[in-house]
Amino acid sequence: MKKLNQNRMAVLKNGGLRMLIGELVLSLGLVVFLGAFVAPSMAASGGSVTGDISVKKAYVPTDGPKGEKAVVVSLIPVNKTDFPAVTEHAQMNQKDLNFVPHVLAIQKGTTVDFMNQDAVNHNVSCPDGCCSFDLGQWGKGVVKSHLFEGEGVATLLCSLHPEMLAYIVVVNTPYFTTASLITDNAAKKQYCSYSIKGVPAGQYKLKVWNAKVTAADQVITVADGTATTADIELHKK
Repeated sequence: MKKLNQNRMAVLKNGGLRMLIGELVLSLGLVVFLGAFVAPSMAASGGSVTGDISVKKAYVPTDGPKGEKAVVVSLIPVNKTDFPAVTEHAQMNQKDLNFVPHVLAIQKGTTVDFMNQDAVNHNVSCPDGCCSFDLGQWGKGVVKSHLFEGEGVATLLCSLHPEMLAYIVVVNTPYFTTASLITDNAAKKQYCSYSIKGVPAGQYKLKVWNAKVTAADQVITVADGTATTADIELHKK
């Protein structure tokens, strides 16, 4: 009888062990299944493009409110892509007889609000073919808006103050950034870095704009979950 009870205990113990192993295997299988299910959505988050920007055999004036330190870097999909309509407005103000910011990069189809923060009247107009317009004159605290439907660089002027100048760079992509050149007079260098995140996998043409210098276009490939490096050398136009 005692031996029989011992056998029963051994069976129960072994059975419990098998049940425990079965539960572990089931849990592991569930984790693997969920991992396989979640991984694609994580991979679809896109990659990034980063790099260093340097000025070669040229000099860019970067001081003051009209300094040309802004470098606009954009990624244009090689395969034509339709992007969602832009709903959020961008803003460029008129303050102390300057456009602020001096350079504004926007996606094609963006509306820009122009607020006059000065005590004098202002005007905003653009003579360029991509974005020709004239908003007339208005006083302090008033906002006028314009929808930029064409791709290109819009030179902004104020007919009342000829010294005022600014640029709106209109790109046909949501993947862009504006970097600011740093001038190191001691080392006789001008440089900066840039980063564009959340870029879907694919091929892109990397384009660069600056008011004083230029750079060659590059074709780059972006992969999900990886960082692509693309350095940029700016030179005379």
